[in-house]
Amino acid sequence: MRPILISSALLWASSASAVTVELEPGADIAALTTAMAPGDEFIFHAGTYELAGQLNWTAVGTEADPISIRTAGDGVVTFELADGGHVVRFSDSAFVIFQDFVLRGTDDRYENSNHSGLVISNSADVTVESVRIEHVGGTGLVLGGDNQRIHVEGVEISDTRTGAGIQMGCGNASCWTSDSVFTGNLVHDVLGENRYGIELLPGGQGNTFTNNVIYNVGGVGIGVSSTEFGPSNTVEGNVVWDAFDAGIRVAGAATVRNNIVFRIQGNGIRSSDQFPDSLQDVVIANNTIVDTSDWGVRLQQWNEKQGMVLTNNAVANPTGRAFTVDAEEWDDGNYIAGNVMTGLVEKIDSELGQFTPGFGYGDFEDAAVWDFYPTPGSALIGVGDAAADAFVPANDFSDFARDGSAPDVGAYEYTGEGNPGWTLQEDFKGPPTERTVGEDVGGGCCGDKGSDAGVFLWPLLALFALRRRRTFAE
Repeated sequence: MRPILISSALLWASSASAVTVELEPGADIAALTTAMAPGDEFIFHAGTYELAGQLNWTAVGTEADPISIRTAGDGVVTFELADGGHVVRFSDSAFVIFQDFVLRGTDDRYENSNHSGLVISNSADVTVESVRIEHVGGTGLVLGGDNQRIHVEGVEISDTRTGAGIQMGCGNASCWTSDSVFTGNLVHDVLGENRYGIELLPGGQGNTFTNNVIYNVGGVGIGVSSTEFGPSNTVEGNVVWDAFDAGIRVAGAATVRNNIVFRIQGNGIRSSDQFPDSLQDVVIANNTIVDTSDWGVRLQQWNEKQGMVLTNNAVANPTGRAFTVDAEEWDDGNYIAGNVMTGLVEKIDSELGQFTPGFGYGDFEDAAVWDFYPTPGSALIGVGDAAADAFVPANDFSDFARDGSAPDVGAYEYTGEGNPGWTLQEDFKGPPTERTVGEDVGGGCCGDKGSDAGVFLWPLLALFALRRRRTFAE
């Protein structure tokens, strides 16, 4: 069909009455995107679209015919807002895909506004992919009102002046985000004091936060709150560093596993009650926590709670504080076993198998360069609790299968000498290299997961850990 030029846009009819609209910088976006119907496509060509006001969209597609708002693939498409609220807002929307844009505020907007980059409210089945949100005065991405089945992937959020990176829900649980997925995102330079990289407010339930990279945050890396006794949330495979309150904060039902948390100006993982008796069903398993200025793991109000588990975590604070639980806030009903901890440990007992001492930084390939994969003689290898109560993950941080009969402690499962996974860095989390558990990597005593090499190496490794402490902390 021959395209017709309409107000700087190209418009085609497509099947089942759906249309395709192509837009270029200078187009009247509001006028050309007012009516959105199932199957419609809105394609933006490269350039900067200078917005005088907020883009407000209500896009209601169907599962079979979603509405697509995307770029043409011919270069970067930037929505830059000078005045008038948030950059883009979806409200009362469903089955819409939003891809590949850059959302930002002007310099004046950044300095003088607390508005956000992208807002989604009272919507369902909205997908946000490969979007960059930067230089906004408020929060990067806000989910307000009741939202469900939101999918956010490959999104980079940075340079938020006063707000959070991603925030969902309402502080009083009057609105909820549920059954949503936040995966493979990059959140950094969240500059507001006491702000979160990713924050799920009370009432949020059944959400998953996986494989996100979060650093340089003014408060907490990832925080999940009370589910109001709804389905548990999952926090898995993330890496957090340079947060100034806590790496991960857990205040409601959640499974927190296979995460790496390090270089935190506060607690590595902190769990505490948020509302009276709302804390239950918290599983903290197979995480690696290294170099925190306060406790590596701190538990509060865990007494007389149901389903509380702390297993197979590696905590390395060789000259600092590894673990504590607040006085009279712990009881024998909490399941704790198989942890390896270096540093001051309070109120749990190694003779009961709740933890064993580790070799500190010597348990890792090279903590100084953020490589927390186990060394061949690491105290982490094969000593994890394999009981059903330990909730051993099927895979590790790098998505390699775990040995269910003799799991390793911490975020990584040892699969042979040398870290086969993604290298921790200021970028999106990448895939691991090709290797399966049990692959022959050259033999020798130290390549054997069941080896006793650590018994002979531990004095040297302990000295190494103490010597490296100052270098790593600087």
